Amino acid sequence: MDGVIMPRERATVDGGVWMRSSRSTPNNNCVELRRGPKMINVRDSKNVDSEVLTFTRDRWICFLGCVVR
Repeated sequence: MDGVIMPRERATVDGGVWMRSSRSTPNNNCVELRRGPKMINVRDSKNVDSEVLTFTRDRWICFLGCVVR
C-alpha cells in the first residue's frame, strides 16, 4: 500500500471530521481517520499533533480489502 506521510499543515481534508472506531479503547489506543472527497487522512490518536498518513480513496479501499478478509 502506498500511503504518504504528510506534515500536518499539508495533510488537510476540507470539511472532514476526525473519527475513531466505537471499539477503540478508552485510553486513546487507536487510530483516527478523516474522509474527504478524494483523500483519507489517518493519524495516531495518542499523538494527534504528529504527522498524518494520507491515502487516495482508491488506495484506502484497496488497503481495507487487504486487511478485512
